[in-house]
Amino acid sequence: MTDPESRPIRSREETEPLFAYQYQYPLGIFGAVVGRSMSHAVEILNQSGVEPFSLTRIGVLINQEEEKE
Repeated sequence: MTDPESRPIRSREETEPLFAYQYQYPLGIFGAVVGRSMSHAVEILNQSGVEPFSLTRIGVLINQEEEKE
């Protein structure tokens, strides 16, 4: 049995999935960032000058490309 909505995980390597994280500024401004881990997402945000109030993992980044047979 297969799920027709399933799509492969997009990754740089087969063993390294990418995750989407939602961050929030203290004033209720929301944004999103993609990283290999939460610490990687924080590093990306800090390099951009963003200090998030909260950071929540949304889920795995999936590949939207159709597979060709």
